[in-house]
Amino acid sequence: MTQTLQPRHAAPVTPSSYGRGARAVAFAGLAAVGFGIAAPAMAATPPKPVSSYWLSANTNHPQPLAGTKLGSSQGFRAHGFVNMASGKVYYCAQDEKTGPSGNGYNSIADSTWSTPVRVTGAYTGTEGKYTATTLEEAAYVINKYGNPSKSLPLATRARMVTAVDALNGYLAGNSKEHMLEASPGLPSAGVPATTAVADYTATKALFNQYLAEAQKYHGAQTMVVNGAAGGKVGATGTVSFGAKANASGLYVPGETYTATLTGGATFADGSTTKTGTTGTALTSLQVKYTGTARATLSVSTTTPDYGLWITKSPKWQNLWIGGTEATPIKAAAAWSATTNGYTPKLTTAVSIANGKVGQSLTDTIKGSGFPAGVTVTGTDDLYFLPYGSTVTQGAVPSNATKVTTLPWSGKTDAQGNLTVVTSAYKPTKAGIYVFVEHSAAGSNDTSTWAAYSGQFGEATESSVFTKAETPTIATQVQAGQDISKPLSDNVIGSGFPSGAKVTGTDDLYYLPYGTKVTESDTVPANAVKVGSYDWSATADSDGDLQATTAPVTVTKPGVYVYVETANAGSASGSTWGKITGTFGDTDETVSLTSPTSPVVTTQIQAGTDVAKPISDTINGSGFPAGATVTGNDDLYFVPYGTQIVEGTVPANAQKITTYTWSATADGSGKVTATTPNYTPTKAGTYVFVESANAGNHGGYTWGKITGKFGSKTESASLTKAGAPSVTTQIQAGQDISKPISDQINGSGFPAGVSVKGTDDLYYLPYGTKLSPSDEVPANAVKVGSYEWSATSDASGNVSAKTPTYTAAKPGLYVYREAVTAGSGVGVTWGNIKGRFGEHTESASLVKNVTPKVSTKVSNTTVKQGDALSDTVLGSGFPAGATVKGSDDLYYLPKGVAVTTDGSIPKGAVKVGSFTWSGKADAKGNLSTTTAKYTVNKTDGTYVYVESAKSGNHQGHVWPAVKGKFGQKAETSNIKTPKPPVVPTGDAEMFGVDTGALAVGGLITVVGASGLIGAFRLRRKATQEN
Repeated sequence: MTQTLQPRHAAPVTPSSYGRGARAVAFAGLAAVGFGIAAPAMAATPPKPVSSYWLSANTNHPQPLAGTKLGSSQGFRAHGFVNMASGKVYYCAQDEKTGPSGNGYNSIADSTWSTPVRVTGAYTGTEGKYTATTLEEAAYVINKYGNPSKSLPLATRARMVTAVDALNGYLAGNSKEHMLEASPGLPSAGVPATTAVADYTATKALFNQYLAEAQKYHGAQTMVVNGAAGGKVGATGTVSFGAKANASGLYVPGETYTATLTGGATFADGSTTKTGTTGTALTSLQVKYTGTARATLSVSTTTPDYGLWITKSPKWQNLWIGGTEATPIKAAAAWSATTNGYTPKLTTAVSIANGKVGQSLTDTIKGSGFPAGVTVTGTDDLYFLPYGSTVTQGAVPSNATKVTTLPWSGKTDAQGNLTVVTSAYKPTKAGIYVFVEHSAAGSNDTSTWAAYSGQFGEATESSVFTKAETPTIATQVQAGQDISKPLSDNVIGSGFPSGAKVTGTDDLYYLPYGTKVTESDTVPANAVKVGSYDWSATADSDGDLQATTAPVTVTKPGVYVYVETANAGSASGSTWGKITGTFGDTDETVSLTSPTSPVVTTQIQAGTDVAKPISDTINGSGFPAGATVTGNDDLYFVPYGTQIVEGTVPANAQKITTYTWSATADGSGKVTATTPNYTPTKAGTYVFVESANAGNHGGYTWGKITGKFGSKTESASLTKAGAPSVTTQIQAGQDISKPISDQINGSGFPAGVSVKGTDDLYYLPYGTKLSPSDEVPANAVKVGSYEWSATSDASGNVSAKTPTYTAAKPGLYVYREAVTAGSGVGVTWGNIKGRFGEHTESASLVKNVTPKVSTKVSNTTVKQGDALSDTVLGSGFPAGATVKGSDDLYYLPKGVAVTTDGSIPKGAVKVGSFTWSGKADAKGNLSTTTAKYTVNKTDGTYVYVESAKSGNHQGHVWPAVKGKFGQKAETSNIKTPKPPVVPTGDAEMFGVDTGALAVGGLITVVGASGLIGAFRLRRKATQEN
């Protein structure tokens, strides 16, 4: 047998449980690591441990020294142990010198050690964070390996301490490699640095060993003890036991156990106590049965209390306090050796041989052949067989079903007999109930007894039960929505004996359509029985049955009601009386209609164009007389020209409106209705689509009727008189050098239609004045007529342009547009003719001419006093044109040269400007002479520069023309006269008064034809003047 104790540590352990002078191990569970930090001097108060690298990032840790694996020996780590009795903590500075006690530890008294606080579950302190599991794992390692024995070599202890400290930090959430490499390691314990790398490998191995152990065996344990099976005195058996870790279910090795036997057994060597160490599996020991007294095996282990505490003092709360003493866990198992064997026997008797369902049934068990005064246990199996089955002794038949097992127990009297009555069972259905009894094997300190099982079918163990059944029947009418489908009724029964054949009838009644039926035990007076239909069915194993009546075809609409009856009967020990259903049950009542097939058509009322309103006349037939029929008439618009296919709504059809209508069918079942008028607004096809709503009148029904789209009698194609307009814009320059054309613009046409027309071009003499008119002036000459065509855009606009026309002569050119009557998409238009002489349709064109002008002076050489004039010569002018201009006369003093580049030289002086006018002859030439100019200079040059003004003669225009300065034919030179040769003599001979002249004075003589000569006065020798 196995006994399992509850896990330890259900509540925190108090200091009194471990404070009796026993040691307590304390370690820096999150020990300080400080590379390059000098060890402080020993003092009365121990130094506060350096914060852990993995806890506080504010500590600057240099990297380990080169050439080492475990790092510098200059750091220190706080760990140690505490004597709970003295309250002294022994901590290790871990420098290279030994402490006061010679083992490297210093001590300080601190009263807070006597009242530590147990840590359980998840824990977060200043040193790190543990989960509930890692806290248990840390506790396991610290308690088992945290304070190694002084008997071990120093290097071994140093490696163990380093591995424990590193593992503790790892369990608090830090990196394994960091924790190992950050540890001061063995050099701080006096081991030469040359061995550091090897020590690192050994320390890492211990780290992994401790971690693996802690993961398997951490936490509370349970002792498992298995007793022997028992046997004759002198025989041997086997017992087994072990300490199991609750978290992993593994057996914990290495714990000392004590196994003790009491009662009628010893170990194989005759001892009653064994000690040893637990392993990773159950420990098995041989036992020998020495007597009949009940033997007991008790086992306990000295399992350490794997818990952790911290001091109440904040300065020491980075030190864990380990468990204080061994806390045994115990369990025991007991058994007995066999000395006397018994073979008992049982009989039973049922309390009722013949019963009714609902009565309680028990079984009285009588036993004999048991040891006196022992408690016997057993069961009594109860089987069910169908009513009428034959019960025979022997094995349980295949048709028997176990319905329950009733446990029992009783104590034997001094003769080894017992009597027990089972608990009661109430059968739920008719049939045969059979008990089969059993007793279990047993033993006490002196005796054993065998198990016993009775035989099926003993006469006293069977009971026949019958049952008065109260079955029910109901029906579910099977029908369609109308009289087109035959009627039947589905009879459903329950609560009948399994396999019972049940018969009955099902009456069908008729009531007028619309009758309100309420459930009743009586049939209404106005109900007429249509028929009565027999049915029969056999109940299944659950007592359920189902039958369907013969189908019935009815001929008129109305309410039909079935009323079912089941005849009285019996089967398989069960009986039932006659069952009659109620009238008007919802599931047994159906309201049937008679479908009709009326038709609806319409006739559109419309003209040929949109000027006349349209409407639709709905005509229906085949409806029940007096029925109110309602419906809709949808009016659709389809763009003009769309092909209508009956029964198909075009994609471009637009629903305009929906009219509702209502009418009452006359005695012949006909209806008629007319929609309101609708006034169309645009050309197109208008289509009515009628529908009549589904209805019911007196049980006569009809479905929704929807007409086909596009029936000829329901659609009309209507046209619309359009009112388009057309204008033109002449395209022309200022003169006849640029061809002209006309831009035709139209609007108000239907979209997408072809528009055609003409555009006539007329010529009128230049300068003709026009006002818009419907008539063409008599003097207008048609010079061209152009046909044009264009397709209107989505907005009904058209645009076209005539071919170009090149005018041969100046004048007034006028276009007059016209549109040919036409139609498109249901819209028509008549002939359109523009007015003659619209401003935008006419242009006055001129012809540019480039005449030439030159002059010729009357004399190319003149002298003072001569008359000078200039003849103006023109060519290229319009015949008959009057041309006007001016002729400027410049004087160039002697020494000013006539320029050859046409520019007026500096020093030239305008001495006259003469206007002139002349009329061009038939060839466009003209000649006119300027007024005369009298020469008053004696030397120099005269130059004429002519110009003609711009002009327009009957549409022929010319620009202003200016001659070029310095033309040879326009230049006249002044001839200077020579002085005459006169004889020497007195001046008086020339009639000169010399009295006023000085000697040497010049006398010039001018005759009628100019200068004659000059002479200088000189003195006579005689001094006479």
